[in-house]
Amino acid sequence: MPYDASSIKILSPDEQLLFDFNLVDFLAEKYTKPKNYIKRSVEACRLAGVDPRDYFVRRYLNLEDIPENVDVTAISKELQRSTNA
Repeated sequence: MPYDASSIKILSPDEQLLFDFNLVDFLAEKYTKPKNYIKRSVEACRLAGVDPRDYFVRRYLNLEDIPENVDVTAISKELQRSTNA
């Protein structure tokens, strides 16, 4: 299969947010929160098998009243400990 100009796809802004590095930057800027906090939280969600937009953004950035996911909380704490060690 040849690689040429037709092989390149320009992603829409919404499609770009499917990549965590773009999502982290976007959320940190939009909510004026520390990038490390956003990155750790997104990573914790991914490791727990949870979409960060459905859980982290809603619960911690939009402050919606949704139940705590104890797996995400535990993983986030471990990530913080390993970062500070």
